[in-house]
Amino acid sequence: MSSTQSLSRPRQSGSISKNLQHLCFILLTLACIPLSTPLLVLNYICASVLSRTLIRRQPQKSKSRPLFKTVLLTGINTPQGLRLARAFHEDGHRVVGADYEPNGTPIPVRFSKTLSKFHRLPSDSGETRALNYVKTLVQIIKQERVDVWINCTSTSDPGLEGQARALIEKTTKCRCFALTMDHALGFATRDAFLTLAKSMGLPVPEVYQVESRDEVHNVLHKSHGRRKYLLYSPGHPGVTVSSVRTLLPRRSLSHTYNTLALIPIKKASSWRLEQITDDLPRYSTFSVIANGSVTAFAASQATQAGYYEAANPESALTKSMLQYMQTFAAKQGPDFNTHLGVDFCVEEQVTDTGIVQNILPVEVSVQSQTAMLLFQGSKGSDELCQAYLSSMSAGTKNGNGSVHPDLSFNEPSQSEVVMPSRTTSGVYSFGQDLLGLGYAPLIKLLTLKSSSVDVFNHWMLLLCHLVYWQDDAYDFQDPVPFWWSYQVYLPLRVLMAIISGTIHEAVSSSNGVVDVATNSGTTEKKALT
Repeated sequence: MSSTQSLSRPRQSGSISKNLQHLCFILLTLACIPLSTPLLVLNYICASVLSRTLIRRQPQKSKSRPLFKTVLLTGINTPQGLRLARAFHEDGHRVVGADYEPNGTPIPVRFSKTLSKFHRLPSDSGETRALNYVKTLVQIIKQERVDVWINCTSTSDPGLEGQARALIEKTTKCRCFALTMDHALGFATRDAFLTLAKSMGLPVPEVYQVESRDEVHNVLHKSHGRRKYLLYSPGHPGVTVSSVRTLLPRRSLSHTYNTLALIPIKKASSWRLEQITDDLPRYSTFSVIANGSVTAFAASQATQAGYYEAANPESALTKSMLQYMQTFAAKQGPDFNTHLGVDFCVEEQVTDTGIVQNILPVEVSVQSQTAMLLFQGSKGSDELCQAYLSSMSAGTKNGNGSVHPDLSFNEPSQSEVVMPSRTTSGVYSFGQDLLGLGYAPLIKLLTLKSSSVDVFNHWMLLLCHLVYWQDDAYDFQDPVPFWWSYQVYLPLRVLMAIISGTIHEAVSSSNGVVDVATNSGTTEKKALT
């Protein structure tokens, strides 16, 4: 038997085992339908009865509020897209949704009562995809007479956003909550963003282009061992794998010198010495930026993947991160309208006066981050709407490109930044918790990899989330998207992926639920698509 054949058999058996696990997951979700469906009907009846006794809040029009608008939300099949749709609907605006539907499978958000209309985006591939996407957006905006376009996709392309905004504002009166082509260049990559922030005088992690060992030693000497660095070559021939990525400094000074002596650093080659921030405390932030001003801000400490708790808005650390984003936004100019997710790490340094905390940006994404869900309740809905619609204060463009002022909104001052309350409940994902905290610990116990105490602790945490925290998709007044997601959409996507042999693609786009089930205990949540 050849070595290739011997290797292929374990791979095939592993694939079959995973497919069986996924089929078991599908059967489990189907078995829950007789229980979940009556609960859905009961929920719907109770919500309908309450809606008759409690008239939906209709804010009165005034000079300090925008008139009711038609809002187009793209990339709406995300928890944050659904939350924003509910916020605008609750605030009295008309909401139009648009998103892709893989293989024509109806997405959960299309069944939300907050949408007055849903449009399926073309799922073309290749060079025509971007062109068809922009053309479709323009058609929807004209057809629905959209006043504001907000992109909520979790895989936003800054360049494509810029192209869409340019065409939309040239041919319609719609205001675009998106980057311009000029701004998009600074968000194309992480390095581009850090370079942009550094050019504004803002602190960023240290990155050096080094051409000799002496330059590396100088950097290490200045840090006095307080920082860790990664020395690597972005890729050039003739360098052994063991020396391409080297952690510095080593355990001792002599070990550091000996390690560097083996690395062929030359002027002709490209070498980078980059500060490592993985072991530092990390915070995720979400900012709504309208006309170059931060209008809404939320910060949460990244304790565990998929869980979000609001950081204390009065703490010096939160205020520092907010000030960082305000400075960055103000230097972009008055035409800067977007929402940004920026992750910060906190670096502590000992000085003569005490311990100083420095914040450094480590990741950036031009999208609506999950921290948006920390704006909860009617108050949170109103704050989100006001934060986004404050971009209307700059006026709207007509067909010939001229700008006329929109007097329906008073421009907020730089200090008017809404933030979630310190008492805001945390945010979790029901499916992830059910499998990660309920199913996975039980499997570990049955396979003697864990104890009953560990299972009890996980189950108590699950109960705490169910009682006190807010699910990222469920809403009492709008329960159908939650039910459809877990009882129809997710199992159908997994089944179609098994049949087509693309199970990994489906798993990565299914809210991380299947990953948690098959990895027996991991609570890592994949990015939504």
